[in-house]
Amino acid sequence: MRCRSCGYEGPPRPEVLERLRIAQGELSRLDQRTRQLDASAQAAIVRALRTRWGAIVVLSLGVLPFVALAVAGVAEGFEEHPGLPLANRIIGVSLTWVPLLVYACVGGILAAFVGRARRRLLAASAAIPPERPGEPVTCAVCGASLASFGTSPIARCGYCAADNVVHPAALRQAATARSFDIDSIGATTALRAREVVSAASHASAMGVASVVGTPPVSFFAVLALLLFAKAVEPYIALAASPTPRYAWVATKRGKCVGLIGERDGVPQAHFGGNDKLPNPMTLDTLPPRFAPSAIVGRTMRLANGKRGRVVGVTGAPVTNREQLVLDSGAHGDLPGACAEE
Repeated sequence: MRCRSCGYEGPPRPEVLERLRIAQGELSRLDQRTRQLDASAQAAIVRALRTRWGAIVVLSLGVLPFVALAVAGVAEGFEEHPGLPLANRIIGVSLTWVPLLVYACVGGILAAFVGRARRRLLAASAAIPPERPGEPVTCAVCGASLASFGTSPIARCGYCAADNVVHPAALRQAATARSFDIDSIGATTALRAREVVSAASHASAMGVASVVGTPPVSFFAVLALLLFAKAVEPYIALAASPTPRYAWVATKRGKCVGLIGERDGVPQAHFGGNDKLPNPMTLDTLPPRFAPSAIVGRTMRLANGKRGRVVGVTGAPVTNREQLVLDSGAHGDLPGACAEE
């Protein structure tokens, strides 16, 4: 015999030879199926060794809405917005790229977990790679040389009938030497079988999770980010646009500020998040418009019912409508705010 670890060559000592004979007898009494890969484990190994084109297609389709949003954001950023501060435009365009980055991060994290699970599976089921170039790979259970295995990634040992993965990708994950107690070869073999089954199950589950989970996880992550951005938007002190795009509109709740626009040549007033007013409201004529700064100093009632004197107006990159800052510290949309005077 030749030891691959210490380099010893020669006959084993009598006591070692006796232990090897006992281990050989124990191995011969074990059910061969404990050393072989079942159909599910073999399928998981084959999936781990090939390119997952189905997953790539699904993830590519899932990313399209996020790419479209990012492209639309860039296109919007290059359009002319008279009076809109450059900082507002840059932040607005940047926010449209956040969903795509979230999708990429979620996909990358799940892909890393899938890769780790598959490497663990290949390492658990791999044969022992050759110590020197040109030497044969050996069985991970008994150490016997494995005969030519053709194109199949799985080879069955001709001595102990154990299945070994001999694909180069698996051999790269395997240890160059593996040791175990020959006095407990049955327990060691059973442990290897359980490890392979567990790794195969984990790899399959992670593969499904990466495909099925990436789009919805990304969607809810983006939704959470948008809600967070909307919550902190009133406290982001960006410059308000000097463009006169607001007007006083007579409503059932009094004289309120509307964000004026047109649709098919018909003037409309939008009242932001004020759900107590029609959104949008069609106007008979185009009213005179004013810049957001014209509201400073007036006493206003916000859509949430809070009242106070306006001490400042800030820009809002998320909703693209200015925010009022009252002397009480309250914040709220300029469109939909109503006069108290």
